[in-house]
Parts: sequence; C-alpha cells; structure tokens
Amino acid sequence: MPLAARLKAGLTDARVRYLTLAGFNTLVGYAVFATCYYAIGRHIGAALSLILAHAIWSPVVFLLYRRLVFGPGGTILVDFIRFQGVYLAGFTANVLFLWLATDVFGSDPYAAQAVGLALLLVGNFLGHRYISFRGSGAMGVHLGANGADK
Repeated sequence: MPLAARLKAGLTDARVRYLTLAGFNTLVGYAVFATCYYAIGRHIGAALSLILAHAIWSPVVFLLYRRLVFGPGGTILVDFIRFQGVYLAGFTANVLFLWLATDVFGSDPYAAQAVGLALLLVGNFLGHRYISFRGSGAMGVHLGANGADK
C-alpha cells in the first residue's frame, strides 16, 4: 500500500488521531507553559505559570479532542467538565511536582516541567489503560518485539 494511502487510512482510526493530537497537545502545551513562565514566571512562580498555561490551552485542546477524535458526547459544558475531571488528578500531581522541583529543590523550571510532563504522560497512559478504558478493549492491541500487532 502506498504511503499516502496508509497515512489516510491511519487517520480514520480514532487511536491514531488520539495519539497524533496527544503529541501535538504535549508540544503546544509545553510551549504555552514556557511562554507563560518566560513572561511572568519570575513574579508568580513556575507552578502558577503552569496553572495559567492550563487555563489558556485546555479549552482549545478540549475542542480539538471533541471535534477530531471523540465527537460530542453531550452538551459542550457537560463534556468540558468531564474532560477537565479526567485531567485533574494528573494535572494536580504535575503542579505539585513542579512546585517541589523548583521552589523547594531549586531546579530549572523548564527542565522540571519536561520531567513532570514525561511522568504525567506515563501516568495518564496507565490511568486510561487500567481505569478509564479497562473494559472497552480499546487498548487491547498487543505489539510484538518488532512493533507489529500480535
């Protein structure tokens, strides 16, 4: 199958769209945090810069996930509240990690958020795998050593 056809077929798979958007979200979300911290971080600190970045970026990424991956599940307000609820535990842990790393241990905020983001990604994957989607079979694909489906 030609590459263009494989790419087009991949974008019809919700898992591929989710992973693509998750990668985009991670990069842009980090950039929004870095911009907030650069602009006002010395006045409000790294943790509050992260909260501000979340307030700026999360409504945008919610609309992208809703439109491009999952589709509407209900009213936009109810969907938005549910969306924020899923991220609350991981986001809270990320804010606490960033605060500890920067304010308590004196780490560089940009590096600390990169580490916190990596931990958050692993935690979100495990949470969705074993809690959010545990009975749906959505993550039931098992990959072999070469990355091919078993």
